Amino acid sequence: MKKKYVLIILTGITIILSNIPPLSYIFDYALDEKHYRYSNDSGNFVLPDRSGNNITGIKESFKEYVKSNKVQEADTVLYRTFWKNPIAFWRWHTYLNIKDDRYKLPYKKS
Repeated sequence: MKKKYVLIILTGITIILSNIPPLSYIFDYALDEKHYRYSNDSGNFVLPDRSGNNITGIKESFKEYVKSNKVQEADTVLYRTFWKNPIAFWRWHTYLNIKDDRYKLPYKKS
């Protein structure tokens, strides 16, 4: 019985610490380096975000892509190709952040 409580407490501490900076940055870098990807509808524009925090730069790159290429109307929407995985506890701080623009983009399965 005591071992069960110790395991629950250690799990809770791990979840909390993995979502508090600077440890959250370490978890993001170690586990999610290639997780954050963005694409248009046809898949002609695909861009990874290594840090996961550069959504402004991704949007600017996509605007430049749309301007410089003759793009059909359906391809002018930027999608995120990653979903919210509740098992990935080290990402919970981004899921709960209502100001996080990553999850305001529509999801499209890649």
